Amino acid sequence: MLLKSKFPFVFIDETGIINKDGASFMGVGALIFYGDLSKINHELREIFLSAVNKFGQEEKTFEFKFTYVKPTNVEIYKSLIRVLKKHSDRWDFVYNLQPKSKKGSWKQYLYLLRLTLEKLGGDYTVLADYLNQPSLSSKKIETATNFSQVLNVLQIESQGTVFLQLVDILLGGVAYLKSAGNNSYRKEISEEINLLLKNKKERVQAKLVPLKKPGRENPFDFVTGSVTRKLKFVNKIPLIFGGEKKLAI
Repeated sequence: MLLKSKFPFVFIDETGIINKDGASFMGVGALIFYGDLSKINHELREIFLSAVNKFGQEEKTFEFKFTYVKPTNVEIYKSLIRVLKKHSDRWDFVYNLQPKSKKGSWKQYLYLLRLTLEKLGGDYTVLADYLNQPSLSSKKIETATNFSQVLNVLQIESQGTVFLQLVDILLGGVAYLKSAGNNSYRKEISEEINLLLKNKKERVQAKLVPLKKPGRENPFDFVTGSVTRKLKFVNKIPLIFGGEKKLAI
């Protein structure tokens, strides 16, 4: 059953942004969920149905997106953020932003996707927002996910799950702050997202407790809240949040 898999589910989405100075960036975000997600799924479903009813939309076409934030729905987006805050021990968020490459969006997407996934520890299943592969490219999404931790990868439409839509909101919020946009409502959501991630990062770092195992040097198993999982480290700092990359591809 999808919601009770012992392996984490990693939801992937991408975004493109333009700064005030005209510089273009591309980003890929990964939202990792651990354990039984039935309760979170139910809460998200209730918010989704409430929004569908409020705005007279159809379930099969309605979705949450950061670029859809406006005065009439800003409180609904805040309620989604509250769900993430309430269940902050059940997820991690990793992202990478990079100046737009001249070699094509698809190639850069695959590069950023692999860069993002390589930050994760343990085995997991990838569910990515459907991005069409250019007909002239021989590289499939599997070329960015062909390493042992990835148990399976599936591209799906974002309308199919609010979990994917949450990636769009989180990544969009991070990117919007960088772009220095002047839409007050999107800026408000961006700042709430920034605070959510900042508090989570500080809380996780403060609660890291090594699980000592005989005969093991530099163990990578840690307890974070009620969830035990493997994290990758650079200079002993957990890589559970992303950043900007300025590597040329």
